[in-house]
Formats: sequence, structure tokens, C-alpha cells
Amino acid sequence: MRNVSLGVLCSIGVAGTLVLAACGSKASTGGTGTSGTTGNSSSAGAAATTTTTTTSAGSGNASKCTAGSALGTVSGWVELCLPYNQMVFGITGTAVAPGFDGGGYDLDPTDPAWPKESKTQCATTGVQTTASSVPFWFPPTGCATTSVKNSLDLGPNGGPATINVPAGSYKQMAILGSAGNGGSNPPNQVDIQFNYSSGSPDKTTVYLEDWCSSSPTGQPGFMPADRYQNGAQTGPACGVFVYPIPIPGSSKTLKSIALSNDPGSSSNYEPEVMALSLQKG
Repeated sequence: MRNVSLGVLCSIGVAGTLVLAACGSKASTGGTGTSGTTGNSSSAGAAATTTTTTTSAGSGNASKCTAGSALGTVSGWVELCLPYNQMVFGITGTAVAPGFDGGGYDLDPTDPAWPKESKTQCATTGVQTTASSVPFWFPPTGCATTSVKNSLDLGPNGGPATINVPAGSYKQMAILGSAGNGGSNPPNQVDIQFNYSSGSPDKTTVYLEDWCSSSPTGQPGFMPADRYQNGAQTGPACGVFVYPIPIPGSSKTLKSIALSNDPGSSSNYEPEVMALSLQKG
């Protein structure tokens, strides 16, 4: 498939909703899969089983997604910059609130399960990595010492987001994420709306499962052996999973993707999206 270069990133506030365009460029592997989704489209692809393989690092400040963030296309997958609004990795010796789950628990940034570059690059860059055969641009962890936004929180501590994408035809979207206080599906789910250059949008949903789930339906992502509370390691194992989602209008030109916490979700449901990629049609 043909690689495409992404344009300069810009962010705009529209009625309390973050609007962000993608940016940068890059190159490497890809894959497909299904799980955890409902809505007006059928699943596509075969489930992948591998967990993670880090391939290369980039430059720029992916924690803030400013112009110059190193994002791009990897084997037909377009890695998007996200409007990160929450810090979800812990800081050694320091309590971080609201944290991943809104209750002061965070991801363990020191665990070897994370891409090694995301730790060594701290708050200055992100890293291109792969989870369940899907390439993602993974945000910086902060190295257990630095406060840096590294997740798109769609719950009570965050809010809805609209992500402008490089205009084109895409057949699948993949989310790397999970949720604090995941509960069950329904009622807890994320609403997704695919907006096209013409015609009506398509809507679907995905259930981002509890980050400490021992048997998730989401495909393998990153699962550290523990988590952080008040700046120190504690159990249980908590991490993020991969959720491939078919795009119904794969023959249309996609302009943007709107993500929001479903109104029927529990008041403490905290879905966290750490990375998002689109597979070209």
C-alpha cells in the first residue's frame, strides 16, 4: 500500500469539545482483528495473538501533540495524534490524581511491559510500537518522575473529543485503551461517530473493559504486573488492550471521528484511549 504524509497538527476548541488534526510521518508493519464492539457494522479480519514489538522511535512532543510530533503511516495504518487530556502513569513517591481510574490509581511506568523507548524518552516524545499486529504511536510515560498528559480520558474527568483525520478511505479503526471502573457492557460503552466528506455519518460503540481485567475480550496490548497507588507499586496487574472496529463507510472519504462516553454509562466509568490508528481501505 502507498504511504501518505500527514499534515501539521492544530487544535481548536468547539463548544467544549477538543478538535485535533493529525500530523507528522513515518513507516513499518500492520494487521487486523476484532473484538469488543457493537453497532451498525460487522467485524472484519482475524484475531491477532502477539502482544508488542517496538520498531522505532521519533521526535517531537507527543505528550502535547504539537506541530512536529512524529506520527505517520505504517504498512497501511495511519497512526493518529490524540488530544491527550489526562496523566495516567504514576510518579514514584508522588500521589497522582485523578489517575487512570479517577480514584488515584495509575499505570506503573517502570514496568518492562511498556515499550522501552516510551520510558527513556520521558516527556519529550512518543514511540512507534505494535500491539496485536496493529501499529500505534504510543505516548510518553513520564519515566516515573515527570507529569505529562498521555491519555484521552472520555469519562467524567475528561470529555468528548473530535479528531480530524487525513481525508481518505479507511476500512478499520483500532483503539489501544481500557477503562477505570470498567463494570459491564452494557451500560458502559464509548460512542463512536464516523464523519464523512458527504452523506450521513455512521455510528457504533465499543466497550473498553476494566484495565485490571484478567480475561478481556480485547486483544493483547500492554499488561504490566502491577499498578501505582500514591506513588508506589501495588496490585493487581492492570493495563490496556487493542480494540479493532470496522468502519461502515469504507468506500467514503472519512473526515473526522467523534468519541464520547455513552450517556448510559456508569457515573464513574473512565474510558482511557492511549492510541488510535486507521487502516487504509
